[in-house]
Amino acid sequence: MLRCGAIFAAVVAVACLPFIVADPSAFWEDTVEFGAGTYKIVGYGLSAMLVRAGILADRDGAYPFALIAILTWLPLTAYLLYTVNRVRQLWPAAAAFAISILALLFIGRTFNNYYLVWPLTGAIVATAVAVWESSDRTVAPADT
Repeated sequence: MLRCGAIFAAVVAVACLPFIVADPSAFWEDTVEFGAGTYKIVGYGLSAMLVRAGILADRDGAYPFALIAILTWLPLTAYLLYTVNRVRQLWPAAAAFAISILALLFIGRTFNNYYLVWPLTGAIVATAVAVWESSDRTVAPADT
């Protein structure tokens, strides 16, 4: 599990490091500030439901992404990590990733079809790993 976490961290670092080195403040503004307060809620999905429910006044207000992520996505992801750690198999990790990303993208203001690619990829990988793991158990030689 630790090795998978290190691989994930390395991929994120390699993907982000050039932008952080080039202009750290621009990276912060484009990735964190934009999503956490400057983005208007105009769109479909959760943002429209928040306006309709009267939680937010109108579609021109700032979307409370950081607060919603802390209250919903972070506990969900922590629970999924806890569950995956208990199971000690690979396929639940891929499934948990897909669920976590699906939740994060949904609360990220829009739930468009192109956002389904990432969770769908995770679900397909989880299914493939589950099939591979179960076929490995059926093919393994019996103890004598």
